Order: sequence, then structure tokens, then C-alpha cells
Amino acid sequence: MRGAPRETVAVRPVPEEAKRALAPHYPNLLATLLALRGVATPDDAERFLEPDYVRDTHDPFLLADMEAAVRAIAAALSRGERIGIFADYDADGIPGAVVLHDFFARIGYPKVEVYIPHRNREGFGLNTKGIEALAARGVKLLITVDCGTGQKEEIAYARARGMEVVVTDHHLASEERLPCAAVVNPNQKRCRYPNKALCGAGVAYKLVQALFARGTWEVPRGWEKWLLDMVGIATVSDMVSLRDPENRALVRFGLRVLRKTPRPGVVHLCRALRISQRYLTEEDIAFALAPRINAASRMDEPELAFRLLATRRPAEAEVLVRQLDKLNHARKGVVAAMIKKVKAKIAALPAVPPVIVAGSRQWRPSLVGLVASSVAEAYHRPAFVWGEDENGAIKGSCRAPQGQSVHALMASLPDGFLTEYGGHAGAGGFSTTPDKVPLLERELITAWGAPAAEEVAEQSPYTVDATLPVERVTWDLHRMLARLAPFGQDNPVPLFWFSNVAEATGTWFGKTKEHLKVLLRGAEGGVVRGVRFFAKDAPLVPPYVGVVEVSRFGGREELRVRL
Repeated sequence: MRGAPRETVAVRPVPEEAKRALAPHYPNLLATLLALRGVATPDDAERFLEPDYVRDTHDPFLLADMEAAVRAIAAALSRGERIGIFADYDADGIPGAVVLHDFFARIGYPKVEVYIPHRNREGFGLNTKGIEALAARGVKLLITVDCGTGQKEEIAYARARGMEVVVTDHHLASEERLPCAAVVNPNQKRCRYPNKALCGAGVAYKLVQALFARGTWEVPRGWEKWLLDMVGIATVSDMVSLRDPENRALVRFGLRVLRKTPRPGVVHLCRALRISQRYLTEEDIAFALAPRINAASRMDEPELAFRLLATRRPAEAEVLVRQLDKLNHARKGVVAAMIKKVKAKIAALPAVPPVIVAGSRQWRPSLVGLVASSVAEAYHRPAFVWGEDENGAIKGSCRAPQGQSVHALMASLPDGFLTEYGGHAGAGGFSTTPDKVPLLERELITAWGAPAAEEVAEQSPYTVDATLPVERVTWDLHRMLARLAPFGQDNPVPLFWFSNVAEATGTWFGKTKEHLKVLLRGAEGGVVRGVRFFAKDAPLVPPYVGVVEVSRFGGREELRVRL
């Protein structure tokens, strides 16, 4: 493929001062990996390696407006008013809605309505359609989850319809005060809460903690910790920092709850996916549970995911799992067809453009981010993919390989060319008008600069944490690496270059023989088994780069390398 990168390996430079401080206390490799993750002192290392719920979670009343939020909810409860939960449609907002829903159920308060907006028709955040629906159900107090920040007009509209509003959110906030009872958001400048990386469900959980602290309900002490399964799913899914001590504690203990929760939706989802609930990992959340939660809204039925996580009826959970799995398979098929069309377009060109732009007015904006991710990874180019929502608006998503920034690229476009844009270096979203779409590729390539893009794309290396001989792959090594968990944003699973491979053999497996079983033999005689998934377009060739993991397929534990 023209424009494909040279397969080189770069080893991440180690902060030497931090490593020297850690070296007397930890094995050399562990000290290296800790230093690479921003850990600089032995005390910080101990906190990183051993998250503690009591030590690492903060007082919820450090969040600005938390007292006001508790007062507003307590007043609604005392008056017997109907309460509405308006949550975002993704794998952060939906688990966050379940957190609040389960709180009200546990205290025996039945007058609760949950509203999850339609991704393609209503878009992100509070909207008048949802507010009208909740008003028609008699809601007098509206609590948002993972949305509401900056939505002054929508909040004013809700109040005009007779509702008080409590916003819980984590998105970046302006200093403008909103016309509501409370805005609980750690990312307000006036908020002194130490953890600015809480996800939306994490903020909802802090609200529950505060309500229990002030309430007089007959609930067993610490019951709220059973809600950490939802917070763990959301924290991993929303890709907030897992260097932060509180987030690490929430996920560490969230996984403990997930592994033993009787919640029927989790039990049946794990069973259907052939995941051992007892050994559920962050990777299972990211690549198995979260895609199915998100598939519901991507395929126009967001309430299915909420019902699955909230239900207490096993029979209902079993039906919902089948429905969600069907939606996820349909989503995969639609996305695969979209990717095929983009690749066919690129194949017809004389060369891969420095910035890839594709779209169709028949494509759902809810799916274009998945296409952009696949295309950016396949061609090592920034990818901008757009579709049209049900209101006729052009909305897109963009992704970029490591070392490139779609946010900087969008910021350098002419003023007004994009009606909205946001995100960060690796990923973002944008809106534009139909008349600008034919010009989008030209403007992006002009802004990027073709020679610079080509040079970066040609030099995209594998960036690893360290080199490792095959002989070092042992159970002791795996136990040491596991101390760095939970893994996720800002704390990826350690990636190694197995540099002394003398011989590698592979055999194909899978329904269409798309995966490789691998046997790596080291120059010093060591042997390790491995696997490379979806290897049709990436055959077994040097460099051998991967992670050390445990496979429990078929109920048998096996230490291996995933290339």
C-alpha cells in the first residue's frame, strides 16, 4: 500500500530522575514503567500500585453546589414530587442514570422518570423535546447526568415548564452561572474538587454519596459501593485518566463489584459474550461491554442499554442482551460497509491523500467516529468522516494517528468554515453546512500541508515501553505488571518489543482463518506462545511488538503474548 509506514520501533524515553528515585524500592522494569506513567516518588508509587477507597476518594461536599443539590433533591422528596433523570446516551451517561435510578429505588421512592435522548434526532445534551416529555409526565425536579453544562437556554426552558434543575456533569464549563438550583461539575473554575477527571457517572455517584451523608434512610452503611460497577464501566468507557488516584480506586473497586454483582444485565451480558465474570477486566469493559451499551444509541434505541443495566429481572435481561447483541452485529455490518466504501475511494486515487475525507448524507453521524478510527489506523493519516442527522445537519468525527492533531487542524481552518468543532489531538467532532462539504477535503489538506503529513505518516513507529527478551515472559512478570492495573487512559497496558526472537511460526485459526496462533523462540532458547488477532492484512513479520496477558479461553489459563 502506497504511503504505508516503515515498521520501526521507538522506545519511550524514561524520565531518569523519577526512575532513580524509584529504583531502590522496585525492580528495574517496574520502576521504568512507573516513571513512564508520571510516577516520581516512592509514596506516589505505593498509592498508584495499591489504590485505596477510603484514602483516595474525596469528600463529595468539596464539589461546588453539592449542598444546594442535596437540598433541592431533599425538598422534592419531602414534597413527593416526580423527579426526572435526563442522561447522555453513551456508556458514561447511561450507567450514571442507573446510579441515580438505583439510589431512588433503594430508598423506596417510586416517582422517578428516566429520559435518554435519541442520538441522531436529538443530539447531545438537554433539549426541548426531552424537557417537554418529562414535563408531560409531571416531573418537577430535573437532574441531568453527563450533560447540561453551558445549556442556559434549555435550563431556562425547563424552569418555564415548572421544573427545578440540578446539573451533574463533567464537561468543561464556562464561568456563566446557570439559572438552576445547582451545577455539580468538578471542571468549573470555582470548584475546588481535587479530581478534575471524574466521568459523568462518577459525579452522579458523588451526589449519591452526599445524599446518603445527609439523609436518614434505613440503608446499610456503605451500600452505595454496590453502585461502583456502573462507575467502573463508565470510567473506563469514557476514557478519563487512570493516573488519577480517585479514578484508579473507583475502577479497582468497581471491577471487584462487577466480578460478583448479581445485576442480571451484567450476568447475562458476560454469559452471552463468553466472558468469565469472575475475571472481568478493564479490557472486557472497553471492547465488549461498552460497545454494546453504545450500540443501543448508535442504532437508535438508547433506552435498551439503560433497561439492561437497571433491570432486576433475569428473564428481561436475557431478552435485552439478545436485542443489544443483534443491534451490535447490525452496527458492525453497517460500519464495515462504510469502511469498504472509503477504502474503495482511496484505492481509486493515484496516492493516499495526506488527509482523508469521506462521507455521505445517508450515513449516520453516530457511526462515523468508528469509521474514522479504522481509516486513520489503516492509512496512518488524519481521517475526517461525516454524515447527516435527521434534522439535515452535517456532523462528523475525526481521528489522527499518534503525533498528529485533528484539533489543531480544525482550528487552522478559515473562520466560520466549521460551525462547531471540539475534541483533542487524537479525536474530535465537527459540524458544517452542506455547501461547505465539497470544499472540506481541499481546505483540510491546505491547512495540514501535504509534505509534512507525508513525512509524519512515513515515520509512524511502534512506540513501546521497553524491550523484552522472550525468556522474561513468565508468570512472575505478569504478576508484577498486574500491579499497574487498572489500565486505561493515561495508563495503557505495557507494550513491549520482543527483541531477541530467533524464530517465529504461526498457524491460522478462526471461522475465516483471520487470526494467527504464534510460537516465538528466543535466541537464548526461551519459548512463548502468542496470538495476533485479525492478522489477514498484518501477517507475522518483525518487529514483534505486543503485551503480556493471560488467556482463559475454554476455562484453561495460559500465559501468552498478544502481538
